Parts: sequence; structure tokens; C-alpha cells
Amino acid sequence: MQQLSDTQLIVLNIACQRQDRSIFPLPKSLKGGAVTKVIGSLLGKGLIEEVPARQVEFHPMLDDVVWRETETGERLTLIVTDAAFEALGLATYADPAIDGEGLIVCTPAGQGAVAAPKNARPRKFPETSRTRGASKQDTLIEMLKRSDGATIVEIAEALGWQQHTVRGAMAGALQ
Repeated sequence: MQQLSDTQLIVLNIACQRQDRSIFPLPKSLKGGAVTKVIGSLLGKGLIEEVPARQVEFHPMLDDVVWRETETGERLTLIVTDAAFEALGLATYADPAIDGEGLIVCTPAGQGAVAAPKNARPRKFPETSRTRGASKQDTLIEMLKRSDGATIVEIAEALGWQQHTVRGAMAGALQ
């Protein structure tokens, strides 16, 4: 398997879930020179490719995002390749829908129907987030869930935190 950064994995995972396989829009956290580096690396590894951008004559909101224009004026966009699905351990399918077991299925660009391997297993993602058990954050949440709630002073004493740390935890982690 190719070495991929967390950002590259995010971009590929999101694009593999789109019916049109487009890598656009990119995550909002990806800005400036980082965009060029990530896209350049993915192009170099053959995980994305340039294809002609679709332009809808009477509905410009449906136009593909243009990555670049060639010298002849051809507009190009970027999509994930079958190699990206393989790199992520995902199967590609002919029907652009979601199967009964929660696996996203896609149509390979420019190909006919591709049968799903019989041993293909969908990736299962937990429906709820996992916790470490009795963490301080769990204690904070339980204290706040009480019928009479909890004061900043009570929480600070119970957790051994400063009062400003309690406020910060509630403002940041518990949004």
C-alpha cells in the first residue's frame, strides 16, 4: 500500500463517496500551497486524474469545478481513479447506490459494469463515538447531566482543574 498522509486519505475518502468521483470541493481546512502539494502528490501516485470538466449550458451551478485550463482552452477537473479505491481497500461497483450493508458503491469512470468480489466486506463504522471509559470529560458530562446540574466550582474541585479550564472544556470540547 502506498504511504498517504492524513490529508490525502481524507480527500480520497470523500471523493470515493461521491457518485461523480470528483475531489472537489476540497476540505475547507486545506488552503493555499497545501492544495497544490496534496493534489500534485495524488496525481503523481496515479490516485487522481484530470478529465474534461462538465459544463451544463442552462444551469451553471451544476458545472464541474475547473482545476485548470489547457493551452487550447479545454477545462479540466480532477477525479479519483480505480487505484484510489484499491489504495483505500474499497471495492468499485457498477450501480451508483448504497448496498444493503452500508458500503458505498460507485461506477468506475469510463468503464462498464464491474462485479463486486464475492469476498468484499464493507467497512463498518461505529454509529456512536468510542470513549476511553471514565475520563475527566466523561465525569464533566455526567456532572452536567444531573437534574440540579453543577457549578464551575464543583466541577473544578471534582476534576482537580482550574475554573478557567472547566470553562474552556465546556466551550470547546462540549460544543
